[in-house]
Amino acid sequence: TAGSNSPVCAGTSILLTSTGGSTYSWTGPNGFTSSLQNPEITNAQLVNAGTYNVTAKDAKGCIATASVVVEVRKLNDLIGSTSEVCEGEDLTITLPDYGATATYSWTGPNGYTAAGRIVTLNDVTKANEGTYSITVSVGGCSVTSTAKVIVKDKPNPPLVTINGPTTLCENGNVKLQAANCTGIVKWSNGATGTSITVNTEGTYTANCEVNGCISGVSNSVVVTKGTIPGAPVLTPVKTLLCDGESTTITATGCNGTLLWNTGATSSAITVNVAGNYSATCSNACGASPVSNIVVI
Repeated sequence: TAGSNSPVCAGTSILLTSTGGSTYSWTGPNGFTSSLQNPEITNAQLVNAGTYNVTAKDAKGCIATASVVVEVRKLNDLIGSTSEVCEGEDLTITLPDYGATATYSWTGPNGYTAAGRIVTLNDVTKANEGTYSITVSVGGCSVTSTAKVIVKDKPNPPLVTINGPTTLCENGNVKLQAANCTGIVKWSNGATGTSITVNTEGTYTANCEVNGCISGVSNSVVVTKGTIPGAPVLTPVKTLLCDGESTTITATGCNGTLLWNTGATSSAITVNVAGNYSATCSNACGASPVSNIVVI
């Protein structure tokens, strides 16, 4: 009789067995021959699969033949991979499908273990960086490989400032500046660059991209729209002064900085000298026309 340990996995040994004789002669696939009773074929491959025949002769010279079919199972190679991911992102690694009966086993840095053809590392940190070992098993055979994970640094958010006036005047613009970014500054309005000019009011932020990784959102700056103020309105308590008297002139309607022709900047002035009194109102967009003139 002839026997074997079939089926066997590629890379393991084929063990052939026979009984009933005192001498043996084996032949088989890939030019196999042996005179051993129970020969072993190490590191079996697909070429070693097939029918093995043995001829046994006993001490009386009687001859008997037998055969055994050997199956060699080989899984497709599992190709290693290298994946890059930014800190804080998720990384999904998908293995080839080895069939419904396959099992998948993962081990990795910091005691990581997982099972399944598809694994996801959520919100990765530097602790997730390293080499992951993978074993796929089907029908008692297995194949192994590795997956290398590289975690790239997440840059810090840039510091955003307004370079100059914060108000948009008619046909004007505002310059925004971003600092502390060694890569590409990406603005909330879609622009790129460390410095941009905007002509639309609103709230602006930026991110910093370095080596494909995006920072968190920067601080925000607000650009407002403004206009040149209208002329203030001057109202005197009285306009006719006797010797030794004074009067107060009050300016209203100025939402900026008031400037009298006397050099005063308060909302009201007290005067005791005859003359013409006027004022202007100014803001970031410019100065108003001259107010009405008060004659004392």
